[in-house]
Amino acid sequence: MELTPQQQNKVLKVAKFIDNHNVASMEAFIEVEDKLNSLEEQLNNVILEIQSIEMPEQKDHTAHMEKMMEMMNEPLDITVDLNII
Repeated sequence: MELTPQQQNKVLKVAKFIDNHNVASMEAFIEVEDKLNSLEEQLNNVILEIQSIEMPEQKDHTAHMEKMMEMMNEPLDITVDLNII
């Protein structure tokens, strides 16, 4: 049975730690590394989900605003009836 490169890397790390009698530390490091890889995968999934959100198209209100400004500037004919006694 041939080891994958990842497994070979772990074996080499364990061999270094065995020389230093730190096998428990190595297991803790591997566990943390696995958790970090899992979190990285979850984060990438969230980023992909956020990127897939479609933003609604913004409406152009320029024509409507120009029409309203023209209506405001139009002169008005005002008739006033005065009842003077």
